[in-house]
Amino acid sequence: MNEPMNGPELLPAVKGTTAPASPEPAVPAWKTKPTFSALLTAFKRRWLLALVIAVPAALVLAAATWFIMPPGKFQGRTLLHVSAKSPSIAFQNAESQNFLSFQRTQIALAKSRLVLGNALNRPKVNDLAMIKEAVQSELDPLEWLEKEVIVDFSVGPEVLRIAVNGDNPAELTTLVNALRESYLQKIANRDHTERLERLKQQERYLDQYQVDLRRKEQELRGLAKTLRTSDTKTGAIRQQMTTEMLATTQRELRKLEGDRRNLELRLADWESKLANFSDDQIPPEIIEDFLDKDPQLEPFRAEVARVQKELTQVRMVAEGPLVEKFQKLATAAETKLQEARQEARLRVLGRARDTARRQFQANVTAAKEQIAMLTKLAQEQREAVGRLEQEVDALSVRSVDLQMLSREVEQLEGMVKQLSTQREAMRVELGAPSRVQVLEDAVVSKTFNEKKRIALTAAAGLLTFALIVAGFTWREFSARRVSSVEDVVHGMQINLIGTMPVLPPAARTGTMPPSGAPMPPWQHRLLESVDAARTVLLHSGQRDPLRVIMVTSAVPNEGKTTLVCHLAASFARARLRTLIIDADLRNPGIHRAFNLPLSPGLSELLRDEVDISQVVQLTAAGEQLYGMSSRAEIHFPDVIQSTAVKGLWVMPAGKLNGHAIQSLASPNLEMVFQQLRGQYDMILVDSAPVLPVTDAMLIGQHVDATLFAVMREFSRLPLMHAAQERLSQVGIRVLGAVVNGEPATRGYESEYGYLTAAAQEPVNA
Repeated sequence: MNEPMNGPELLPAVKGTTAPASPEPAVPAWKTKPTFSALLTAFKRRWLLALVIAVPAALVLAAATWFIMPPGKFQGRTLLHVSAKSPSIAFQNAESQNFLSFQRTQIALAKSRLVLGNALNRPKVNDLAMIKEAVQSELDPLEWLEKEVIVDFSVGPEVLRIAVNGDNPAELTTLVNALRESYLQKIANRDHTERLERLKQQERYLDQYQVDLRRKEQELRGLAKTLRTSDTKTGAIRQQMTTEMLATTQRELRKLEGDRRNLELRLADWESKLANFSDDQIPPEIIEDFLDKDPQLEPFRAEVARVQKELTQVRMVAEGPLVEKFQKLATAAETKLQEARQEARLRVLGRARDTARRQFQANVTAAKEQIAMLTKLAQEQREAVGRLEQEVDALSVRSVDLQMLSREVEQLEGMVKQLSTQREAMRVELGAPSRVQVLEDAVVSKTFNEKKRIALTAAAGLLTFALIVAGFTWREFSARRVSSVEDVVHGMQINLIGTMPVLPPAARTGTMPPSGAPMPPWQHRLLESVDAARTVLLHSGQRDPLRVIMVTSAVPNEGKTTLVCHLAASFARARLRTLIIDADLRNPGIHRAFNLPLSPGLSELLRDEVDISQVVQLTAAGEQLYGMSSRAEIHFPDVIQSTAVKGLWVMPAGKLNGHAIQSLASPNLEMVFQQLRGQYDMILVDSAPVLPVTDAMLIGQHVDATLFAVMREFSRLPLMHAAQERLSQVGIRVLGAVVNGEPATRGYESEYGYLTAAAQEPVNA
């Protein structure tokens, strides 16, 4: 028997597997975009099922298409050329219209009741067998023909097709020709009549516009005569000048009225003073004037002048007392003059009074004359302002009228010119050919042939086949199943512990063939693969203790139980005391693999139904946990059962109930593992899948590491990733994965004869 081998860390030594990929792939494997190779791989997984469903479905749909397709019929058709633009002689595009809109209009008109009814009323049409059959079927001939007739531009953008399908070619020819002639008579040839009618309307409108134009021109001439100009700009300038003259006259009028009011105020003051005249009202300058002219004061004035002259002369030749003397003389002479003037004021007061009264009277008279003159001037200015205001108002109204009339005349001239041009164009274009011309008379052809029917049937079958196969392929690709060990390494960023080959249905335990029997090739590959995984695990245990290893999977049927059995047998062959604990309480399978009874087992142990007192090396913690149960009828040695493999024991799952499942979260499970660690070199725990239930998460908290079982072509990467994330969330260490179902490779084993020699070597007990 092979001994454990030292291999690379966490790397199997067989089957050419590669080292773990980079820990940070760019895109997870289950999120990559579909490629041809990935889709091809997905198709290979489900090709048989896809063909089993796609082939019958394609045949059924092809047969249905063949029978649903109507048999061949005849089609009578006639073609008419519809010009994109109305034919013209001298004036291009005299009648502009969107051609797409014109096409839709012609299709609707060709299928109108006017055209269809006219066609049905033509000779020989009512006697057609197809028309009589419609009448016998209690159908309205018009409604029947409206459904049967085909009118479109499918042949070409300027080719109108009128067609009818039927079984009688001769009747189809008659009916299609009748439809064409009815369309030409009622629709196409009606264009000439409509053009004549439009020409008459244009002439009527032209005559009306010409009458309006002459009337407006006459009004414009009369208004221009009044304004003495027909130019609107000249009229505006004249209006502006008149407005400025009005403003100047108004300013002069306001000035005259202001001067008159001032004079009236002064006149009132003078009249008031004249009526209440007193000496206080005599102007001082009048009295001073009389005093200056009084002869009796002349000596005094002469004396003052003489003394002032002498004072001036003395100041020029002397100073001091002499100047003061003469200054006193001058002051005395001035004083005498003022005293004389006071005495003389009484003498001249009467004459000053008369003079002041005459002066006031003269001012009153002059003011009245000026007021009268200003009043007359203001009246004249007021009349001038009135005339100018009237003239400005008249000019404003007439200028506006002139502008409006000028614009109306221009518009009418434009309309007359445009209508004249259109009328001349219409007169010329009346000689142009019709827009719709007949291209071909009614012809009859088959609407459907057998080749087309066969092609459509084949296309329906092939399309159905392709869609079903594509659906299966895409569904399988979306599942993201594991197709190779690279998917696990690169997609899950998880270490590859080893692989297991494809096994026959009976190979579920780790037992060896009978002693002396030759080893079959598949079992040799199995032993090599399992021993390689065992070597990687033992090498990992040199760094970190690996006494208890839980084997689980994301979902059921991924080969975890088979992996536990063969891996435990490999440890036993390496002379390690090995125990298998079947912790998949809900779906146990270890007892069947080794042909052992289901109970007693782990469930009874968790429910405290086992007498643990007989266990060797019973610890105080274990006794404290389990105690001495008076109900115990099962002994602990009965829970752990031996197998046919030397050094391998099994603890079955036991009989399940709700209390056992709940006990997975109690301290009982931890105490079980603690007690068993000291009795065995390696303990492998077969747990429930991670995603369906929480059992693996509870058990995994008491083991050293977890090993994932992956089934090639079954396991799905997204589910594996979800299971790995769930274990990581509770701090469970994931050691790596073992891929089950790896196909055998024909490489160095067969080339160098290792496999052949090993297969012929008998197995020793």
